[in-house]
Amino acid sequence: MRDEVKLGMMNAECGMRDDPLSVHRSPSSIHHLFSSLRPHPSALRCVIVWLILATLTLLFVSMIIIAPVAEAYGYSSTALIIYTSFGKFCHQIAERSFYIDGHPFAVCARCTGIYFGFAAGVLFYPLVRSLNRVDAPARKWLLLALVPTAIDFALGFFGIVENTHLSRFITGALLGGVTAFYVVPGLIDMSRIIFKHSS
Repeated sequence: MRDEVKLGMMNAECGMRDDPLSVHRSPSSIHHLFSSLRPHPSALRCVIVWLILATLTLLFVSMIIIAPVAEAYGYSSTALIIYTSFGKFCHQIAERSFYIDGHPFAVCARCTGIYFGFAAGVLFYPLVRSLNRVDAPARKWLLLALVPTAIDFALGFFGIVENTHLSRFITGALLGGVTAFYVVPGLIDMSRIIFKHSS
């Protein structure tokens, strides 16, 4: 009888030690548990870099639409600043641009596609690829993404087929979206190098 009681007590003690939810945890084991739940500093830095890039990209593309809206509502000085700023990156030919209330976007249809495609690529990047990866995809994918834009441009330039706003936008969006998958890991890797040298 005594042996059975001892055996039961030993089993109870062993069960208490093996139970991961046991309240009899030492302070060091509790600290280890919570520290393991914290994100790694490098992973957190990757998220911060992505958030900053996503925010700046959204602000940038929003200016493309804000320009005609500001012009339509009488904020001509604001619209002029935006148009002038984007004029450094785009030819801004009105006939090749989308319109809002009779006023053209800050950039042409092709550039609109490139910028909006890039923004979409940045936003969806974490769903497709880990932010911890700093290796860029093979360059052939970027070249392949450039082909539709080059063909669309060439067909219109040589007068073979008149391209449209939609064709310019779609081919540009494809190029911009793929480009994001090269820029994001590049910036994350750059932040890693800067942090390493500063620490």
